Formats: sequence, structure tokens, C-alpha cells
Amino acid sequence: MNKDGALYDEEADAVTSYNKLGVFDILPMHENFISLIRDQLIIHKGRDAKKIDLKDGIIKVKDNQIKVYLGIQDMREPQNSS
Repeated sequence: MNKDGALYDEEADAVTSYNKLGVFDILPMHENFISLIRDQLIIHKGRDAKKIDLKDGIIKVKDNQIKVYLGIQDMREPQNSS
């Protein structure tokens, strides 16, 4: 998801991304997991792969579902004008 809505909402075989430690994969039945991500998100389905370039985001895995939130650099607290 980004600020405009869902970019992908289908089943996938695996997801690959990058965090400060390097590349990682999320496969079916993965442990619950949350991480800051960067660079790229790759969604694997069969022989196809959808690549999404990104600056940064958050990935959350819970109960065999993956949620990714992109564009977190745009989320800022409003500044007090007084």
C-alpha cells in the first residue's frame, strides 16, 4: 500500500526485499516479522515476479499474511505554527 491505496492485493508464493542487514525472503508460513525495508520489493507468483522500486517502507508478516506500507518518508507530524 501507499498513500493512494493498494498496489497489489493477490496471493503470492514469496516476497523478497532488503533491509539494513541485506536481502531477505518471506516464504509461506513465515514467522511473524516486522522490518523497515528499502530499495526494492519483489513479489513472486509462479514464474512471474513483480518488482516495485522504493525508497523505504515497512513490511509486516502476521498469520501468513504480508502487509507492506510504502512511502513512509512522507509521514510527518504537523508543525505547530505558534
